[in-house]
Amino acid sequence: MSEKKNDDFIIEDDVLTRYLGHERDVLIPDGVKTIDFNCFSAAPYTDNHSPKECVENIETIIIPEGIIEIRADAFAFLEKLKSVSFPNSLKKIGESAFMACESLENVVLPQGLEELGRADAAFSYCKNITRLELPDSLKTIASWNYQEHMQIICSERIFKKLGTDDQNQLAEHFFDTGELLTNEENIRYYCKKNYKRLVKRFAKEGDAKNLSHVLPFGSPKIDEIREYISLAQGSGNIECSLLLVDLMNRLYGSEYVEEYEQDKEEKEVGLKEKTLEDYKEEFGIIKRSGQYKITSYKKEKNVVIVPCRIEDIFIEAVGDEVFSAKRLNYKLSHREFLEKQLEVVYFEEGIKELGYYIFDNCFALKEIHIPESVETIGSLGLISGDCIIYGTKGSEVEKYAIKSHLSFAVNNE
Repeated sequence: MSEKKNDDFIIEDDVLTRYLGHERDVLIPDGVKTIDFNCFSAAPYTDNHSPKECVENIETIIIPEGIIEIRADAFAFLEKLKSVSFPNSLKKIGESAFMACESLENVVLPQGLEELGRADAAFSYCKNITRLELPDSLKTIASWNYQEHMQIICSERIFKKLGTDDQNQLAEHFFDTGELLTNEENIRYYCKKNYKRLVKRFAKEGDAKNLSHVLPFGSPKIDEIREYISLAQGSGNIECSLLLVDLMNRLYGSEYVEEYEQDKEEKEVGLKEKTLEDYKEEFGIIKRSGQYKITSYKKEKNVVIVPCRIEDIFIEAVGDEVFSAKRLNYKLSHREFLEKQLEVVYFEEGIKELGYYIFDNCFALKEIHIPESVETIGSLGLISGDCIIYGTKGSEVEKYAIKSHLSFAVNNE
């Protein structure tokens, strides 16, 4: 192993291992190919290669052509570092390489860079970096440890390489604030990729603003739009319903819209809140021992929302065989509908108990959404193996699904 001393720098086999100078502006010498782990680090939790008094006041780093790799934690915790100049020869920046460089800003990554971090973001906790442009040459990108202030500019190809959590957080920032923290094309890609989940979510939440952002990026089937409209009507937001009706009209023509058209008065005033009497036309509701309970289902809708609160009463339980296609006191035609056409059921948050054989022989069911509030599930009955049970991770719902060998997914995924 050959060691070169260049006054302030110690270089071993083309690897810069230590810095012993005291300059505020540091120019890495020629001949170096790699900057070693912790070389300039002032991190409090590691054995750093260079004395803290040599690195703690560094403000500028100039890295010359010829350097290929900056290893992990190489410049971590240089709190006064403001500027870094990268060469076009650079191929790899290791994990946490510039972590907690709180004064660092105006970072320009070179075209030709192939790997940025690995297990942890190279620029995590750099609070003054407001914009980071990722070059199209990148092949590997670490989980970003999303930072709310940082704008991530990159092509759609690079955006696809970001972790799911990073994509979600950049998109959620846009949905929450309307502020873009990445390219508009990446939000379009995200909306297309997650179209069904987002439309269902915003329709159910009555979020017309974000629903209008997402709708142009898909062409859902007629039955899917009907499902979305049912969710929007359940939210009570007339604007969401009208957006979806307009989408149906645009994609499939006005003949499909008639059953969803609102009269002029409702459009101006908004959807009327459903009363207890309205719900009694759809469900059998009884009161026993001070508790309200749904005991039967009377309507024939493909998508059903089971309420928790109606006016001033709370529904805490759903009884046995409410949607069962084998329930003997249901008419034959109603049982046939439940078996062949009931597709999606949502139980509202607040319901605590589900009875036995609720969906027995409902073989058309695609989705059952059960809230975290449910504490007891008797049994869902015999349903299709293609049906997905949606709930909260770690909940009684997930435990039931696993025990019953049913497909489970976390809500809003």
